[in-house]
Amino acid sequence: MVGGVTTGAPSGSWGPNGFELTPTCALTSVQAATPVVHGRRVTTAQRVVMTNGRIESDVTVAGDTERGRVTWTAAGIGTIADVLRLLAPEVAARFSTDRSPGEDAVAVVRTRHRLADGIHVAYAAVRTVTVDFTGTCSDGTTTSGTLIGWTDPESDVVGCPDPQATESGRLAQERYCRA
Repeated sequence: MVGGVTTGAPSGSWGPNGFELTPTCALTSVQAATPVVHGRRVTTAQRVVMTNGRIESDVTVAGDTERGRVTWTAAGIGTIADVLRLLAPEVAARFSTDRSPGEDAVAVVRTRHRLADGIHVAYAAVRTVTVDFTGTCSDGTTTSGTLIGWTDPESDVVGCPDPQATESGRLAQERYCRA
């Protein structure tokens, strides 16, 4: 340990969200920039081919939900919960760090549509949100990072083609309508 910060390889353990680093900083305050809302991202998609009113094929072609995480750019790491707890409420209220809608949302939206013969894409999409911040650790050292979350979830089914598709629907079409 040098100056209150652990040096060398990070330590941690495997948890439900992958490898979780052991915190080296007990955050006591956080100053955050204005959240930046980025463009849409399709997180989960199923390509469905209908023939004679029956499903000919149904293939998951994307299955990467968004989940909250922090990338640390300075010495000292803390937890997402610590950063969220110390963010101004009006900043924290602008996004979620839970798991974004994925295969479950796609399955629900598919059951609500009667699909005509042809190719369709059922999808879930979100807008990624990033918040740069600096924080003070209990030992007085400072750290910084970017909190990553999501907002504005959307789930739907689009035909290939579908001129009425939303922005997310058009992204799903561009990526997944082709065989």
